[in-house]
Amino acid sequence: MWVVRSTVMSVTNARQRLWTAILCGLGLLAAQPSLCSAKYADITPFKLLGVEGDLSARYSLDDYEQTSGGGDKTYQTRPSFEEEISVLTQSYAYHPDFLNMDLGGGLLLVQQDFDSDQGKNNTRESLYNLTAHLNFLQKKPYPLRLFYDRSNPSVTTSLAGRFLVENTRYGMNASLLEPFSPVTLNLEAFRFESDGSGFSTTIDQTTDQAAIRASKSYAGGNSVRVSYLWNETDSRSGSPGLPIQQTVTTTKTTDAGAVNIFGSEDQVRLTQLFTYINQTLEPQQEPSSELDDLRYSYDMRWTHTTKTQSFYQYRLQKSDRSEVNTTNRNARVGASYEQEQGWHGDMDIHGEKEDQDTTNFDRKVYGTRGAIGYDRAIRYGSMQLGASMRLDQTDQSTGDTDIVQVFDESVTLAGTTPVALQNEFVISSSIVVTNQANTQTFIEGLDYDVRVIGAVTEIQRLIGGNIFDGQTVLVDYQYRSGGDVKFNSFNQNYFSNFKIFRFHDLFARYRDLNQSVKSGQPTTPLNDIQNLLLGVRVEYPLLSGWLVGGEVNYEDQDEDISPFTRKLYKAHVETALPRTTRLRVMGRREFVDNENSPEDVDISQVIAQLTSRPWLRTAVNAEADYEKDTGGTQNRRRRALAVGLVWLYRKLQFTLRGEHIDDKQGQVTQKNNKIRGQLIRRF
Repeated sequence: MWVVRSTVMSVTNARQRLWTAILCGLGLLAAQPSLCSAKYADITPFKLLGVEGDLSARYSLDDYEQTSGGGDKTYQTRPSFEEEISVLTQSYAYHPDFLNMDLGGGLLLVQQDFDSDQGKNNTRESLYNLTAHLNFLQKKPYPLRLFYDRSNPSVTTSLAGRFLVENTRYGMNASLLEPFSPVTLNLEAFRFESDGSGFSTTIDQTTDQAAIRASKSYAGGNSVRVSYLWNETDSRSGSPGLPIQQTVTTTKTTDAGAVNIFGSEDQVRLTQLFTYINQTLEPQQEPSSELDDLRYSYDMRWTHTTKTQSFYQYRLQKSDRSEVNTTNRNARVGASYEQEQGWHGDMDIHGEKEDQDTTNFDRKVYGTRGAIGYDRAIRYGSMQLGASMRLDQTDQSTGDTDIVQVFDESVTLAGTTPVALQNEFVISSSIVVTNQANTQTFIEGLDYDVRVIGAVTEIQRLIGGNIFDGQTVLVDYQYRSGGDVKFNSFNQNYFSNFKIFRFHDLFARYRDLNQSVKSGQPTTPLNDIQNLLLGVRVEYPLLSGWLVGGEVNYEDQDEDISPFTRKLYKAHVETALPRTTRLRVMGRREFVDNENSPEDVDISQVIAQLTSRPWLRTAVNAEADYEKDTGGTQNRRRRALAVGLVWLYRKLQFTLRGEHIDDKQGQVTQKNNKIRGQLIRRF
């Protein structure tokens, strides 16, 4: 009997060993030895590790109304209900080290009504979400990841309100890691599709991208990396209020970098970066349809002692765009000294050269700079003193013309606050503003306004146009470089800051820029500047949790082109209220008087913020903001109110938020009302 039982057990064990060997051998040899040495219980055709998900109901309301100076009124109202259920599972096939998976999906039901001055309609949609992530051999030096994601997230903009976008992303990511490969290699490829539309925004974009990256770290801190990325974006996105032109942007980027450490105590660190970008735009748009951009940087830092360091820097940028070929080179050599408290400073010798082959424009700048500072504790606080000086000589030749072309300067337009362009003496008629996808060109006077204050040119968003609040746009323009001239500039800066009794800050700054012509005749005026800034800042903690504070600034800038004075007054008070409530109220008055421009500033602003936890599991927040500027040629005013509530009980959460925004700019008034509510149960 014992012999029979032993024989049966031996046969059973042999079958188990044979089954284990077969599983290890059928395509899983790449995972040895971990799989074959794993416990038999870990090997199974499929095992579910966990399930999570949620059930939610959402309500949103977007109400938009605009009134122009002539009395014309437009409105749009969009209420919507959404119900969604989603499930995500974690599992593996054969063994968790061979293939682990995140699989899930969900159903989204949308009921939406639309009412406007142009008519009414409604939609009923059934959408789905899907997630599939397959992770092969994640603990091996040759992991592979395949993924597919389809989602319907919401997008919110100032003009379009809230609307759903259908996003689809699928692709792969594979790597070869050390020590299997002498260098770390990574290969990535994916496609991303996005489609959706709101009141005044349409998203229709497809992106294909492939990249290969290699990197190697060696010898204690040394590293080298190189990569190649190909990206093609096909876009029809933009505002329905303007024509949308389909554009295909193809970008090829080659990137390399190295970090090297030298010295017996690793006291020398050298960083080098190289980037080459080739970008084409179809259909071609003159004069900026193709770009070849090469950049190289060399940065060496030498630590001599714990307090002293020297640096050696070189930058090269060569940009060829249509008929404009520009090369920039600059070099900087210097040293710095710093201690925890007391004296610190730095100095350098620098040079810069910019030229354009097509226009024969050439500019050379070389000089020296030095800065010194002193920090120390004093009897009733601390003090900081500092000074810097810079002496430069500029020698420029404009060749055929003194006009310089700038492409794709990135500008973010928030609210109706004007934003200055980077260069002075801009030719206003040359300004072209487009969206980032280059599918639309915005219209001056409808979408944005151009303001000129002295030598500075500003772009200002108009609330009745097609640029939404916070949108980043691209600006092409030309500016005057100043003609054939050689001049010296001497720039001095002095500052001080005294902190007294922990609650008072007294600060002052003085700047003096003096420029003198050595030869030639500038076509734009040189601008000597004397700037004085004085200020005091206080913040007092009082009894019973009260906090009061404020700030006063006075700035006077005397310059040749556009002198101005600025006064700033700020105050705030903060206090604790019953039921774990905190209230903060802030006020601001700012005046800017531009002597040679009617575009002044006269801002009044009040902000109130409240946070509270009035009941168990409940949080409430509210913010009110009022701002008015009557200093310029076009008055602007903004009133905003937002209230939010969050209630949480175990896995049940309810959120509610309402917003009201009332903007007025010139004769145009725009009102936005938003309500967002969600009830979600997680499981």
